[in-house]
Amino acid sequence: MKRIISMLLALITVFSIFALTSCSNKDGVPKGMQLVRGGEDVGYYFYGPEEWAVANYADISCTYASKIDMSSMTFVETEKPEGTVAEYFESEKVKFPYEITVTVNGEDCNFGNTFGAKKYVYTYTYKTFSYTCMQIFVTYGERFFIFTYTASNAKRNDGDLSYYDYYLEKVQATIEAFKIVDKTGNAPAVEYERDSEGYKLISDKNLAGFKMYVPDSFEVDHTSAMVSASHPDGSNVNMSRTTYTQVSSEEYWQVRKQNIEAYADKVLDESGALISSLKQIGDKPTQLYLDDVRWALAYEYTYVYEGVTYHVYQVHIVQSATDGYVFTYIAPEEYYQTHLAEIEKVLNKIEY
Repeated sequence: MKRIISMLLALITVFSIFALTSCSNKDGVPKGMQLVRGGEDVGYYFYGPEEWAVANYADISCTYASKIDMSSMTFVETEKPEGTVAEYFESEKVKFPYEITVTVNGEDCNFGNTFGAKKYVYTYTYKTFSYTCMQIFVTYGERFFIFTYTASNAKRNDGDLSYYDYYLEKVQATIEAFKIVDKTGNAPAVEYERDSEGYKLISDKNLAGFKMYVPDSFEVDHTSAMVSASHPDGSNVNMSRTTYTQVSSEEYWQVRKQNIEAYADKVLDESGALISSLKQIGDKPTQLYLDDVRWALAYEYTYVYEGVTYHVYQVHIVQSATDGYVFTYIAPEEYYQTHLAEIEKVLNKIEY
């Protein structure tokens, strides 16, 4: 379930700031569908509705209805649990950041070309919004996968069905079209354009709106609207357009703080009293002077998640009245200083 939580939190963050263009491969794709991700390098073929957007992030494969309607389907391979799926679900669901109500509890089902999968359906509330989540746990030999469909319980404007019920037919078609295959190879190596210091270009300016270069030690997670690269030690650098260009930096900081506090661990002081899990370093953001930027403010803060302290350096960039970006460097506290000099170079190498 730790993997489930991390996946949902990552996608909530992704969905709040950008939308991706969809991509498809017509070879062997079922009618009315597109290839979300597939091949022998990942060991499966995920086909989703052709009109939905694709937002694959690192090893999380995702497709969602639209920027306005965030109903989504995700698929990820993760560690195989030591016990049964039921034990895995029951023992770990307490880590989910919101209280859940289970309506389907481990029902046997088929998943694409595999048999004996286990399906769970549960509802939860995020702030004032109610969602239903369907998760299917798939075992294929020694491999283990999690499929997740999440949609709002609110009624659609064009009928009495909720968003969740409205898409169930498309979700079932997606499930039936899945093909899990043996992994027989790796994805071909990517050749990157490099600058004079050997930093590699990992963004598509036409999609992202900027060029971003990172050092070789960082592996690319995503190169489209949200540009992200991670280091093997768990550090990550990412940048994306933001929808908060019309609010002040202080308002943006409050939104960011609320999002993190929704899932960060609650830290107790010596007396047992509850204190904030999020600490901003310094009372005010630092003003930065970057080339071709109207203004930029930097925030530095830490938070704790599942017992690990993360150190964050985040820059809120406004290039014009309509163009804004958020640049974020996040690392486990012990590795934060290790990459800081390189990250400062990454920030100053950005081209708009």
